[in-house]
Amino acid sequence: MTHNLPRMLLGLLLFVLATSRASPAQTPSEAAFAAQDAAPTAVPEVVANLKLKGPRVLRGIVASWDLLKVQVLDAADKNVPPATVDGIWNDASVIEAWRLLKRLGQADAKRWTDVVTVLAAHPQGAGTVPQAADLARGAGIAQPALDDAKARGESMLRESEAEARRVALRALARSNPEASPVVPQQWKTVTAAEFDANSTAQLDAAREYLARAGGAGAAYQGAFVTLLTEYSEVEEKAFAARLDMDVKGAIELLGESGITPQLAGRVVCIQTRDRVHYRLLLEGALDVDPAAFEFGVTAYPPAGPVVVLPPIQSPTERESYAARLLGRAVLHCFATNARLPAWANEAIPLILADLAVPSAKGDILWRRQGLATIRTGAALSELVNSDYASAAWRANRSRSESAAYLFGRRAFEENRRAFLSWALGVKNGEEPSVAWLKYFRVAPAVSLNASNRWFMTND
Repeated sequence: MTHNLPRMLLGLLLFVLATSRASPAQTPSEAAFAAQDAAPTAVPEVVANLKLKGPRVLRGIVASWDLLKVQVLDAADKNVPPATVDGIWNDASVIEAWRLLKRLGQADAKRWTDVVTVLAAHPQGAGTVPQAADLARGAGIAQPALDDAKARGESMLRESEAEARRVALRALARSNPEASPVVPQQWKTVTAAEFDANSTAQLDAAREYLARAGGAGAAYQGAFVTLLTEYSEVEEKAFAARLDMDVKGAIELLGESGITPQLAGRVVCIQTRDRVHYRLLLEGALDVDPAAFEFGVTAYPPAGPVVVLPPIQSPTERESYAARLLGRAVLHCFATNARLPAWANEAIPLILADLAVPSAKGDILWRRQGLATIRTGAALSELVNSDYASAAWRANRSRSESAAYLFGRRAFEENRRAFLSWALGVKNGEEPSVAWLKYFRVAPAVSLNASNRWFMTND
């Protein structure tokens, strides 16, 4: 037994050495890292049930998300392979968005700053930002990082609101080119050569617009207007001459302000021969809704203002509508291309048309609806003090135009010089109310109330 002891001790020593090489000793932290490498810890799954605008609902596991949208793996239909579906955060109510974002922040604490940014960028998210910030601080997020996240979201909100306004204006301009946004610029006198070159360019552009609608026409050129007409009757030449005189009269009247409107080239008036060409021209070439303009429209493409007329049987009515639309084009280049307030932007072309074609009796037609509205209790100021985006204009444009004509025509007849000076001042950048007080010596409200009382009993 004693002879075998050294041999047994040697065997035990060899066993310990072999075991030590196979499994080195580990600290607790080393053991944890080893376990993590062997089996990575999965981020907890977050299930979305997010209601969006309309009937849309995002249901499924969140695959990814960023500051603008969330992407969900939709596996609701067992007969269809799972697919990722996107949802915009701002298309959900803030309550719906916050409910999901809270769970996303709790699932990944590093992204609490993104949660704060998304909520600050939501149109109704301001009230939820403090709640998200509290939870973020509890998860170890520093206040400066939260301040930066909030500022980033507020900047995104301002930009999205500005873009929404731009989209709304573009949509409004489609239903009413007079509401189209313009960058105000001063009109300058052009040389005769420049005028002719611009006129050629405007006519070429108009021919292209008409060609896109499947049409073509003959051009009759005057001093101020080029009539591009699909009609071949001899009367069209006489019609073109009358339009030229109507524009001449509009230029002279507005010139009484001390500044004569400066056309950069001849205004093109396109006369279509049928409603099909009229509709196609407005929709396809000028991006204008033809349903909003039964009797013609003035559009403002880059080449210059263009008037488009549908077929109108009565020669007198046709000239009256054309004179009104051409009056818009002249007003566009009166001192600047800036727009007057909506009521004046409507009243002045109507006044110009009535003075040009009194036999059309437009004055009676344009007064009728406004008078009826006032005498049923509506205040003239409610109709006049609105713009093209207001509910009043969008709900009943003809009523607003009638009220605008009533007020504008009365102001024009009572103090023509003040009215034209006011229009020039506003076109040059003066604030409308301040300019009214300057030229009429009374506040706009006083003039409106006086007109309202007048039209209660007078036509």
